[in-house]
Amino acid sequence: KDRLTRDYVTISVMGPVSAGKSVFLQALTCFDDNVIPVSSDTCTATRSFFKNSNKKSATVYFHDESEIIKIIMKHILLLNSWLKNKGNQTVTIIAETDVFGLNLASLVGKISQYGYLNDNLYKEETIAIDNKTSDCTSIDYYRTLKHYIENYSVYSQFVAHEPVSFNENEIKAGQLKAFLAYNDNVSYANAVEHVEISWPLNAANGESLGDIHLIDTMGIGEAKLGVSEFLTSTLRDETDIALALCAVKEAASLV
Repeated sequence: KDRLTRDYVTISVMGPVSAGKSVFLQALTCFDDNVIPVSSDTCTATRSFFKNSNKKSATVYFHDESEIIKIIMKHILLLNSWLKNKGNQTVTIIAETDVFGLNLASLVGKISQYGYLNDNLYKEETIAIDNKTSDCTSIDYYRTLKHYIENYSVYSQFVAHEPVSFNENEIKAGQLKAFLAYNDNVSYANAVEHVEISWPLNAANGESLGDIHLIDTMGIGEAKLGVSEFLTSTLRDETDIALALCAVKEAASLV
């Protein structure tokens, strides 16, 4: 009922990792990288909700600590299973009961202490670790876990943080970008739940998109856990029309 009475239509752009979702939206709106970051690699780290407005601003909303711990532990449990199947003797396996009551800092320390951050453990694996939910391999999940752990000191300051707002000048100066996309230099994106951006939405020919809102999303098949849950809630609660961009490849299960 609420959605039927809204005075705007929401279009979500969805699809596999690196299918060109952000590139498509950037071409449609003529936004630059400071508003819609693009890359040839996995780039979009969170959902961006674009509202057609002459007021240029953005607000970033963050995960609480328990949500981040849950995401990290999902990676650990998947890698636990793979390491056990490999007869691992290097890593001390972390059980869910081992992390009860731990805060994020303690969990990060335990993962490092127990030997999970070992590049040599995961190099040979080439098959999917969990065919039911993803085509990602153990090394994909490992690299994502490693990104969470190695960037902990950067993004942890924004876990459970109050929403942060940016004005037009701050956005144009690139201050929002670190909350939208993965970046090896600085990235707060792991702490971000979603971003709301108010900006004039115009087609490439300059015509206003009117009462249309747009949503940019993370890629299906990404090793960042929680993606499927976020996309499901976005479809169910926010989306009126979904554009599915798919890179059609031979034997690609995601198609």
